Amino acid sequence: MIHWNGASYNSLSAFSAATGHETHGVTNRPNFLNPAAHDYYLSIGSALIDKGIAISGINDNWLGAAPDPGALEHGMQAQKISRDTNGIRIDWLVGVFGKYQLEFTTNITQSVWTSLRLPVIAESALLSLVDPTTTAIRRFYRLREVSP
Repeated sequence: MIHWNGASYNSLSAFSAATGHETHGVTNRPNFLNPAAHDYYLSIGSALIDKGIAISGINDNWLGAAPDPGALEHGMQAQKISRDTNGIRIDWLVGVFGKYQLEFTTNITQSVWTSLRLPVIAESALLSLVDPTTTAIRRFYRLREVSP
């Protein structure tokens, strides 16, 4: 599997034990969403999701149990919901360059969702979206990842 400095190793763990290199290495296929379209997000179910290591100042805003390897983090998570003069503001942790649709419903049991705006592409790991409503009607929100 690995040939290094004149020695051969039949597994990544044997190579790591002998050399001290690639102690966090993995041999799984990444399973990207759509490499032909240059969409290098890990697909749902990829064996590499949460297999990275935290590096302070590099991948601080990761989601799940651990960072994902590579430049693009998989997933999304609401961080803060607040009301300001523009309406209801929701801050989400998302995968950078992902395309997202904010939706709401007033009855969670019926699960009829209404889009609030056109989908947006996240330019950073923190995506702030505003529902400009001024009504006092209770709303439930979700952020849906949409195809690029």
